[in-house]
Amino acid sequence: KMKVVVGSTKILEPDRPHVVQYKNTRGETVVALLDATFDLHADPPSVDVAVVIAPPFPVRKEVFGLLARTLVDNFRHQGKNAIVLRFDLTHCLGESEVDPEMEAKGHPYLNWTYSGLVSDISGSLFFLEKRFIPAKRILITYSASAVAARRLIADQNTPKVDHWVAPFGCPDGQDMLKNLLAGVDLVEKYLRGESIEPFLIYGRFFDPNVSVPDAIQNKMTRLEDARNDMGKIKIPVTWIIGTYDYMVTRGRVKE
Repeated sequence: KMKVVVGSTKILEPDRPHVVQYKNTRGETVVALLDATFDLHADPPSVDVAVVIAPPFPVRKEVFGLLARTLVDNFRHQGKNAIVLRFDLTHCLGESEVDPEMEAKGHPYLNWTYSGLVSDISGSLFFLEKRFIPAKRILITYSASAVAARRLIADQNTPKVDHWVAPFGCPDGQDMLKNLLAGVDLVEKYLRGESIEPFLIYGRFFDPNVSVPDAIQNKMTRLEDARNDMGKIKIPVTWIIGTYDYMVTRGRVKE
């Protein structure tokens, strides 16, 4: 009996993730996976809720497969028509668009920026809005992707987000980088005109000479930036703090 169930494509096919491509707001190609409570190969029903899972640098979309399936199973149990989208960042690891020159050098993520992540999230929300017209939209942003999300939600230049969930969310780029680098403040070093060298994050080269000025220009580095954005956000926000999370300062989140 188990062999029949495992080998049956009729049972497994509707539950397989569906690969999609769309453009972010900069016109770059984003590759994502869709999981749903309904058959994605058929005409979609009225969608009750759409969820976007935004990964942090340099995490790929496949990492969130278990979360996506758990959400789908829970929504299905509640009788909800739901869709969950998880995407690869542009100019990073995965299948989304990268700079061919950087990819040839083996470091496609050296040109990654926070504003690029804002564009990726925005494009993902627009894609779901156009294709499924969901009644409600939930945005889940892990770690550093929370920095981009607060900018996006505060500006409200995308389809409305109805609930923002930030597991282990970083409120601002400056504090996150200081925690990651044992107290070295790259933002202040850059503002003083000092040289800042590329370094490794989880075994991947990260060039602060690209990402730090981008974050400063787009008001994503300082606590004051975060406070200003959070003051504009009126939707429900669930901020999850990890007990042993060394990258996020508990006091910083409360501030």
